[in-house]
Amino acid sequence: MSAASSFQEPLPLGSSGGAIVTQVSELSVNGCYIDEQNPFPSGAIVTLKIFSESGVFDARAKVLYAHLNLGMGLVFQEVSLRSGAVLREWLLAAKALEEKALLQVAQQTIDARQLIVNKINALTQAKLKSDLDLSFANVDLSRSKLLQLEARNNYASSLATLSAILGYPDQQPFDLVESTSAPEQPDADVNPLIMEALRQRPEVLALQDQETSAEKFGHAEHDLWRPTVSALGTVGVAPVRNDALPNWYGAVGVNINIPVFNGFLYNARAKTADLQTQAAKQRLLNERNNIARDVRTAWQQSQQAFERLGVTQQLREQANLGLNLAQARYNLGLGSIVELGQAELQKTEADIADTDAQYQYRLTRLVVAYTIGAPK
Repeated sequence: MSAASSFQEPLPLGSSGGAIVTQVSELSVNGCYIDEQNPFPSGAIVTLKIFSESGVFDARAKVLYAHLNLGMGLVFQEVSLRSGAVLREWLLAAKALEEKALLQVAQQTIDARQLIVNKINALTQAKLKSDLDLSFANVDLSRSKLLQLEARNNYASSLATLSAILGYPDQQPFDLVESTSAPEQPDADVNPLIMEALRQRPEVLALQDQETSAEKFGHAEHDLWRPTVSALGTVGVAPVRNDALPNWYGAVGVNINIPVFNGFLYNARAKTADLQTQAAKQRLLNERNNIARDVRTAWQQSQQAFERLGVTQQLREQANLGLNLAQARYNLGLGSIVELGQAELQKTEADIADTDAQYQYRLTRLVVAYTIGAPK
């Protein structure tokens, strides 16, 4: 998930407010942790927006603590009913997916350890392995069965809670499906992304309109110094008149106004308009710089996450190779049951790291799309 936060109240003298777009590393019912190198100071009140593919969460939060170059911890203060429902749905869906993954891991662990028990049992009966090896294998198998029971119970509980939060009176057999699409490669150059963000981000478009309006207003204030010429004319017919006079009449008048003695009112108004125009230009420049920084940061994080994909994939392949070698050594009587168990543990850790890297990369792609203002 990604988050955008901005100051909602003025800051003390000497500090500067603004908006940031970053990632949420921890999320709970009462608060979250925001990854940011330049966090807001402790005690600051911020407007928080967390978004994902399934919804948007808005809240008013307070910075509980800040870590320079790391991030800041936020505690939610005002959460609407709609945002609260979205948050609970996120947490429960994520919990259900996690429990489902743990259940799958437990089942895979049972299958693998049951196969090892069968092999060791056969070798023990053939007097090629000791009863101690078989005892260790049975202990590992029992642990995996306990893990499966716990995972099955947690998964059923998460489905029941998710069904209730979605408005179902009974537990629904949801089939939670994870994304299987292959990750796209990141953009090779960040400059086109920055230009696209500057073209379509609504903040930039709004500040551009404000700058144009301020410039036109400034030109109008300067034009007040110019002389104004006004003319008035009339013509008509007099049906009742002296016979010595003509039956029609007409008159024309011209008035020239030169603004000189007005207490320098127009001069002050023109200077005020010029300062307002400069302030609008500076706000636009600052917003452009902030957007360029956010896009560049999101792009760099996407590049790093994509490179991490290759590293975790190599780690997974090496862990599989190590497990195969440990299994072969154990079958030949050259390795111990402890060595085989260590290889299985390393393979599990490698699988988890590779899966986490894939989801982190997809998350960084969403952050890049948000920072450039790409439509859904």
